[in-house]
Amino acid sequence: MAALIIHGHFYQPPRENPRTGEVELQPSAAPFHDWNERIHAECYGPNAFARIGDGTSARVVNNYSHISFNFGPTLLSWLQKHQPKTYQRILDADCESIAEHGGHGNAIAQAYGHAILPLLNHRDRLTHVIWGAEDFRFRFKRDAEAMWLPETACNDETLELLIEQGMRYVILAPNQAGRVRRLSDRQWNDVPSGAVDSTQPYRFFHRNGSGRSLAVFFYNGPLARSIAFERALSSSEELVRRFNEENNEEAGEHWTPRDAVKLMANLIFLPIANRIESGGEVYRALEGRRRRDP
Repeated sequence: MAALIIHGHFYQPPRENPRTGEVELQPSAAPFHDWNERIHAECYGPNAFARIGDGTSARVVNNYSHISFNFGPTLLSWLQKHQPKTYQRILDADCESIAEHGGHGNAIAQAYGHAILPLLNHRDRLTHVIWGAEDFRFRFKRDAEAMWLPETACNDETLELLIEQGMRYVILAPNQAGRVRRLSDRQWNDVPSGAVDSTQPYRFFHRNGSGRSLAVFFYNGPLARSIAFERALSSSEELVRRFNEENNEEAGEHWTPRDAVKLMANLIFLPIANRIESGGEVYRALEGRRRRDP
């Protein structure tokens, strides 16, 4: 059975005036005071307090408990000061996921700033990685198992640095895979840009011959683009449809849109609606099976 893992990358640069320490009015974020407040209202907050259902039967879900995620240290600092309830929900989500997944939390670290690590010299690259790992340890009270790389940019030196700092895996873009091979093979196979099989995990080995390595997961490029820019998260049905398309599966084999369910229910019950009584009698609806052509 196919599984879908969603990773949320959340980051905002420091917007504070360095003299006052406060974020100044940003008219382009109207009707909110600034873009941090606006994006919190549209994204960070709703994911921390997602309402499922309507009225008195609605329940509040912490979406961060159900996805892999990272928050940039500068954004977490702002949330801690200005939106402490959301900040606490993020920390709580990691604790809940640790209990759910045998000690492995949903949260991963991020390099401290948003500098493109391969463009830095060794000392600056090391600083960003160490500061990001230490900020994560300070907030989440545990060591990070992975680190989000700004723009997923990396080179051999960056991946080796992650290994040296104790990271166990990394998430990269599909067009960053140049060639792959099975661990049991010596022959490398070239990968056309973006064509790496993102359903498989990979492994990068340190070049010093120590045998130390890092697991590599390539995200699904078209599906990520659909989520970010094509409203794939407008409904659960739309997300499943896009996911099935990317896995070459017929969506109708695995899910039925809610509109179709409503139509079928109406076709069954509306003709006898005036004869259905509340309680006391059982009504059966026979399930049909679609026959495939040979």
